[in-house]
Amino acid sequence: MVNAVLRRVLEEGPAELARLRNDGRLDSLCLLSGVPLWAGERWRRDYGSDEGRRLVEQNAGGSSLSLRLSPGAPRDLPQRFEEEGQTVTESPLPEGLRLADTALPSALPGYGEGWFTPQSESSILVGTEAADFEGTRLLDMCAGRGVKTGQIAQLRPDITVEGWDLSKGRVAAGGREMERLKLSGRVVMRTGNALELEPLGDPDAILVDAPCSGSGTWRRHPEGKWRLLPESLAELAELQYRLLCRAFSLVKKGGKVVYSTCSLFAAENEEVVEKALRAFPEIYERPLSADFGGIDRGRGRVLTPENPWTDGFYLAAFSK
Repeated sequence: MVNAVLRRVLEEGPAELARLRNDGRLDSLCLLSGVPLWAGERWRRDYGSDEGRRLVEQNAGGSSLSLRLSPGAPRDLPQRFEEEGQTVTESPLPEGLRLADTALPSALPGYGEGWFTPQSESSILVGTEAADFEGTRLLDMCAGRGVKTGQIAQLRPDITVEGWDLSKGRVAAGGREMERLKLSGRVVMRTGNALELEPLGDPDAILVDAPCSGSGTWRRHPEGKWRLLPESLAELAELQYRLLCRAFSLVKKGGKVVYSTCSLFAAENEEVVEKALRAFPEIYERPLSADFGGIDRGRGRVLTPENPWTDGFYLAAFSK
């Protein structure tokens, strides 16, 4: 039976693909791009017909490995990668490096020495924005495995960083990451609920890289789009709202809060921000200091997965 199905695919597949490509309907485009139809319809609603279709099309591409170079990394590191068979190209980001394909980061020269960290270029821009603040203490409320936590600590050797995460496993991984980057002395990783933990000191800046649908990273993690149900967005948005409100309440007066997600849905991004700003009239949005590019959403900006080294990300910054 399997052979019969495969033969039919070989015989009829090219004609069906041609039909889908010539069909201008959104459902055909979603099928070609491997995007759930409900997600494509939401993007069309959130961004308009043309931009929504472009987001669907961008999910059809592949992803390649982007690296963030650490301060003090050898200048000949790209050459060392090429000697290992990798094709390396320049990144528009000064600390970035692009590989033409994917690779196991830990197998590349210099990983154990902490010379680089795998990180998408859009994620690098979020960390750059979070590191741009006045003061000496930053709280990363949803630190995960510490990728942005380590980036911020490297960009700001004058500060201390506290990272929280609900998962003991992710916090343990974050601790190992700080050791690899030789940052353990300035970064404290703590396990607990970000809605309940109390910071070790009053933070001058807070990064809320909130748990989300991950819809901006579906090219890199395609399994996520089939696990996500549209009904889940409301539950995620409520958690994101509560986390952002907690950050607004914890940050020092005059301090900075950065809110980000790797989602492309307005329900998790500008709609969460609007709701939180109504609850905290003393908080105001501030211009982004990083050249984030992307799409202006009225509140914050969205960077789309327009090339193999970027993921979809939302970013907004606030002052108290």
